[in-house]
Amino acid sequence: MIQTVNKNDVMQMTGLPKTQAQNLIKQAKLQMVKKGFQWYANKRVAQVPIKAVEEILGYQINTKNDIIEDVISDSVVIDKETFNDNN
Repeated sequence: MIQTVNKNDVMQMTGLPKTQAQNLIKQAKLQMVKKGFQWYANKRVAQVPIKAVEEILGYQINTKNDIIEDVISDSVVIDKETFNDNN
């Protein structure tokens, strides 16, 4: 399971645009500094704990893309000849 996320991860997992994802990471970094983790005060730190982001959003981020897995596991392969015979 993913423990830390950056803006690209947040964009992918939540669908937020780039600017909102960047702002979310900044907020999470500020929260971590308030909790006593001074390391997050460094502007070059781009990863934050996923729990910090979830606290701000108010919901748990699903780190696993269930939709793609379901589609892949339920997929059916149809060969060209069978498809053409039915049409």
